[in-house]
Amino acid sequence: MYWALASDFWAVGVNASRIAGRSLLRSSSDFAFANVSSEQLLVDNLTLSYPLSSGFHSLSSHLGPFNAVDMVIVPVPSPLLRYYASFRDALAMLSAANLEAQARYVGLPTKYFVLPVPMVWQALPSGISTGGNLLCGDNAVSGFLSFGMGIGFGATSYCNSVYLEAMQPTAPQLLFALAAFNATSTPSMNANDYVDICRSDAILDSRCVNDYTAGGGFLETYDSSLAFSAEAQAAYDAVAVHNVTVVQYGRQSDGSSSLLQLSLLNSVDRIWSFYGWMLLYEWTSGKREVVAFTGDAGVVTTMSLGVVPVTMPPDASSIPQAMAIIVLSYTLHMRGHIEGLNLFEFNRTVGIVWVGRSVLFVRSLTALCLLHTSTLTLSRRGLGTLLVSPPLHWTKIILAASEATWLVYVLNDILSCVTQQYTPSYAYKSSLLTWGGTFLWTLFDAPPSATANVARVCELINMDDGLVCVSGRVQIGRVDRVCTTVGIALGCIVATYGIERLLQPTLRRRDIPSLLLNAQSVYCLLFRKVNGACYLDKASAALAGLLTFSQGDVWYILDVKTWRLLVVRTRAWTDHDDAANLRHCLPLSQL
Repeated sequence: MYWALASDFWAVGVNASRIAGRSLLRSSSDFAFANVSSEQLLVDNLTLSYPLSSGFHSLSSHLGPFNAVDMVIVPVPSPLLRYYASFRDALAMLSAANLEAQARYVGLPTKYFVLPVPMVWQALPSGISTGGNLLCGDNAVSGFLSFGMGIGFGATSYCNSVYLEAMQPTAPQLLFALAAFNATSTPSMNANDYVDICRSDAILDSRCVNDYTAGGGFLETYDSSLAFSAEAQAAYDAVAVHNVTVVQYGRQSDGSSSLLQLSLLNSVDRIWSFYGWMLLYEWTSGKREVVAFTGDAGVVTTMSLGVVPVTMPPDASSIPQAMAIIVLSYTLHMRGHIEGLNLFEFNRTVGIVWVGRSVLFVRSLTALCLLHTSTLTLSRRGLGTLLVSPPLHWTKIILAASEATWLVYVLNDILSCVTQQYTPSYAYKSSLLTWGGTFLWTLFDAPPSATANVARVCELINMDDGLVCVSGRVQIGRVDRVCTTVGIALGCIVATYGIERLLQPTLRRRDIPSLLLNAQSVYCLLFRKVNGACYLDKASAALAGLLTFSQGDVWYILDVKTWRLLVVRTRAWTDHDDAANLRHCLPLSQL
C-alpha cells in the first residue's frame, strides 16, 4: 500500500533506485515523483510484478496507484457506541429486574454459525468469489458465493486459501441487529423478512425462521425497555457517512475478477442491512476493525475478519510455605525448646530478610491499593449474573486494614538505625495503631463505588511506526486514599516512638555481639543469655536468615542475606542446667 516515509528516504539515497538523488519536496524542480509513480518502485524491488492480476488491477482502478495508498483505522462512531451501550445496558437491566424476561432471554435460540451472503451477489451471473481479502487480490481459491463469502483482511487471513466469512451470533447480538434493523428499515419488519434473512444465510436450516421469529417476539414484548429508535437512527446516519462496505473479488464472464462492494447499511439489498448490523455489533465490541484504504483515485472502507478477543485470566497466587516448613522443622528438632514469642515476629523479620525491603515495599503499596479498591462481586439473579459492589462487612474491613501494616514493617526496619533500643517497644504498637486507625477510617468512609466508561482514543507513535489506543477507563479506587493511609502509618510511627522516648528517656541499648543479624532481628527477637553469652535458637535464627546445622561443636551457618557459608567451631556449655538445649542454640557471642 504505502511503504512509509523511511522507505522514501532509502529510495532517494540508493544509486540503484530510479529516484536516486531526487528531492521529496513537491515544490522542487527535481521532485522525485514528477515523472515516476511510486508503484514503479515496488515493481523495481520485486514487491509487485507486472502485469497486475485482474484482482489487483480492479483494486488499483478504485484506489489509484499502489504505494500511494494510506490505511487509516476508522474509530467506531460515537452515536453507534452510544446506541450499543444503551441497548446492552437496557438488556442487562431488564434481565436483572424481570425474571420472566430473563428466562425468555436465556431460552432464545441462536444459530451456531452464520454465513451471510447478500442476495444481490447471489443473483450475479457467475456467482463465483475469488476471495475477500483486499491485500491478496484474486489470489484465493474460487468458490460459489452461495456457499459463503471469503474472509476479509486480517492477521490470520492467508492468501491462496479457502476461509469463509462466518459469525457465531450471540443472543445480545441477534437482538441488537433485529432492533436496529426494525428501527431504521423502510418499511418496518414483517414476517416475510425473516424468510429473506434466512435466504441470505448460506447455512439454511429448518429452524431458521422460527429462531429469528422468537427474537422478534421478545423485542415486541419488551419494546418499552429496549426501544431506542432515535439512537439507532443516529447510529445509522453516522455509519452511512463512512460508507463501510463488505468486499469480494467476483469472477466475471470473461474469467477476470472485479472488486464487488456493498455497504453494510443500504437500500439496494434491504435485508442485507440486518447482517450489516450484526457486523457493526462485532465492530463496536472490538471483534473487528474498520480500515479506510485511501488512494489517489478513491477510498475503499471495509471491515476486517472477526477475531475473538484474547482473555488472560491471572494465575492463582500461591502462598510460599517453605519458610514455615523450615521453622517447623527446627522447632520439632529442638522439641519445642524455642523462644515462642519470636514466632509473632514472623512477618516483620522474614519479610525483610527473605523477601527484601524493596520487594516488601512494593508489596505494601500493592496492599494499600487493594485496600482502597471497591469490591466487585458476581451476583446471581435467576439464571443471570451481574456485577455489584456490596458494602464490606466490618470483619472483612479488619482483615483488609491489616494490610497497611506491611508498610509499617518496612518503615520500622528503615528507621531502626534511629530508634535503636526503642524499636521493640514502639514497633508493635505502631503496627497495631495503624491497623486500628485504618480500620476505623475505612469503616466510616468506605471506598467509592467502581465506575467505567468506554471511549477509544488512539495516538500515533513516530508518524506511522505504531499506534497506542486507550479503549476506556475503569476506576475502582482513588490515589488520595492511598496517600492518606501512608500518612496514617507515618503518624502512628512518629507518635508511638515519641511517647516511648518520653516514658523511657534513659532506656539502655541492647548489647548483641554479632554482625550476622540485621537491625530488625537485633531489636525485635528475644535471645537467651547465659553467663554473659548470647544464644539464639535455630528456629529464630532461621527467621533472621541464618540456616544452621551443628555436628558436635562445629556449626555450619548459611547466611541468606549475604549468601555466605560459615563453618565455626564453638565451645559447648557442659556445666549449665540447660546445657542439653543450649547445644541446639546458636552461640552468637562466639561468632
